[in-house]
Amino acid sequence: MWKRWMVYLSVAALVCGVGYAASLPEKQAEAPTVRAEKRLLYKEVTVMGAAAWADTETVALPEGAKVKSVLVEPGDSVQAGEALFALDDGEAVSALKKAKAERELFAAEQRSAMAKAQDQRLFEQQAMAQGASAELSAFNGAVSGGAQNPADEAAAQKQLELYDLTIAELEEARDRLTFRAALSGEVVAVGVAGGSYAAAGSGVIIGSGPMEVMVSAAMNDGAKLMDGQRAYAEADGRSWEGILRDVKVEPDGEGYRTTARLEGAEGLALGETVEVRVRVEEREAVALPLAAVAMDGGEACVLLPDGSRKAVSLGLSDGAYVEVSGLAEGERVLLEAAHD
Repeated sequence: MWKRWMVYLSVAALVCGVGYAASLPEKQAEAPTVRAEKRLLYKEVTVMGAAAWADTETVALPEGAKVKSVLVEPGDSVQAGEALFALDDGEAVSALKKAKAERELFAAEQRSAMAKAQDQRLFEQQAMAQGASAELSAFNGAVSGGAQNPADEAAAQKQLELYDLTIAELEEARDRLTFRAALSGEVVAVGVAGGSYAAAGSGVIIGSGPMEVMVSAAMNDGAKLMDGQRAYAEADGRSWEGILRDVKVEPDGEGYRTTARLEGAEGLALGETVEVRVRVEEREAVALPLAAVAMDGGEACVLLPDGSRKAVSLGLSDGAYVEVSGLAEGERVLLEAAHD
């Protein structure tokens, strides 16, 4: 009987011993490790902005001018030189019509006078040929004041040229009452209406060039922004890259305003809300996954494969990896360091 129990106990001890001996090495062998490696780490600030045209032109009206008609609406595409709106040109048109009428009347009078002079010369020639001096004298009296000598014709031509110059100036003045686009683009806003009087600075705004994002940031985040920083924008599942420019403090001193000039952002719509991530700091450094770093009494450390701990110093982190000092590039540590 006791022999049977001794056999049982021996078998049990053997099974337990083998299982325990095998389990420890397997646990240590299965513990995942990771190498310290050089990575480009960065820190980002996320701000919100609205899409706007890179270049804009405001075609403004003189204050108090009466608007005759507005020829465009927001969203219209326009070409350089295309008419946008016109002022009331009633007086200019009246002056132009009057000048043209006066010129035509003067020209008609000169044509009539020249015709009479021609008739007189023909009659003189006929009378001289026939020796009819009496008839010639009678005709001279009939056309008195109508004949012109070469000097009179030159004066008349000079007067016609003055009329033409006046008409050209009046046409130019009339045309200046029509305001045209200086660049090709899209009408962003129209601040005037037909029949109204223009306020100071009112008119039509045209946008052109690449799309940008106008960004506002709180003081805490804005203080980290600088011209030339890379920006990564996202809107409705689309993404673009660009750089910051014109970073400046808001006039009220409560925040920062900047512009992110994006690359290839043709798909953005004017005023569309865009999330912009700005890399405010980046550098290449030896790094580990955050899970490979543990805190021991307020100090950062890593667990080496042999079970020992090693103190490290932490630096820049992008949320997944963290810069570590105290480890050589390629050195291995346990991936899960947060254990006893």
